Amino acid sequence: MRQENEYDLGLTTVIDITTDANYIFTSKTLNPNAASDAAEWVCTRTTAANGTKSFAKHPVLLSRVTNFDKPERLLKASLAATYTY
Repeated sequence: MRQENEYDLGLTTVIDITTDANYIFTSKTLNPNAASDAAEWVCTRTTAANGTKSFAKHPVLLSRVTNFDKPERLLKASLAATYTY
């Protein structure tokens, strides 16, 4: 049985493994009906070579978005590959 950490429970996930062979872009939302272009996501980038995971920075606020506490700071899954990490 696969164990999931608390961050993963109850989240809808979009994984992009095709945009860049060096990275895996993962976006998660609490809304099961969220569109990928809606600002409802927390985005991460995992380096394929070593597994290092980084959270995306908000493009205006320039701070990392690591949780769902402030909805106005959430990101778009469709732009995950374009954010700064």
